[in-house]
Amino acid sequence: MAEAFDVIGAREIAAKYEARSHRALMPAPGLEAIYPELEARERELFGEYHGKYVNTGALKASLTQPEGTDALREAHGSEAVFGTKVWYAIYQGTTGVGSHGPPSAIMDMPEAVKHATASEAVVRYIVEGHAEEEFAMLAGIL
Repeated sequence: MAEAFDVIGAREIAAKYEARSHRALMPAPGLEAIYPELEARERELFGEYHGKYVNTGALKASLTQPEGTDALREAHGSEAVFGTKVWYAIYQGTTGVGSHGPPSAIMDMPEAVKHATASEAVVRYIVEGHAEEEFAMLAGIL
């Protein structure tokens, strides 16, 4: 005589790890999570200059607001792009003749800090994910 039984919680655990593997292959939403932090750093930098270097506000808006007209925010694959489409931004932070103010906070950030910030966001996304996604995976498997 034999009796079959399921290990309690095995399907839920399998679903959780399957969801994590999907997120690891498509980490763009995790990368998007760093944008608010980068925007906050830009706001802090512009705040330090008390309105100086802000003529029209287009550059500031594009770097501090996700819905700014010229905001550049793209995440695809394992790459995140953060910046501005404002043409004169190339002069921001240059030195010497033609200098127009402080560098962007993201441009002034050491590469190691940029990578650490992005890596932390992606790992958090892979491990924690989103509740709706986990529920959908569980519902599909159970």
